Amino acid sequence: MCQTQSDQINEIAKALAAAQAELEPAAKNAENPHLRNRYADLSAVYEAIRKVLPKHGLAVAQVMLPRDDGKAHVRTTLLHESGQ
Repeated sequence: MCQTQSDQINEIAKALAAAQAELEPAAKNAENPHLRNRYADLSAVYEAIRKVLPKHGLAVAQVMLPRDDGKAHVRTTLLHESGQ
């Protein structure tokens, strides 16, 4: 089984709480054509976090993963300088 979380999370949790206190909402820059609601796409979310996370020793890594139906999904991993 793939481990999805560190055994200890005290350092990453502290850093994430501090980063979240500084974050502003991501700009809603896209529209769902079916429901007509606006949402923040991945580029808007990245733009909202890219300067705040590093100040707290945090980073985001994303990997595109293929699916059996020919489509793909994105796996996002939150990383901390402590290794957690």
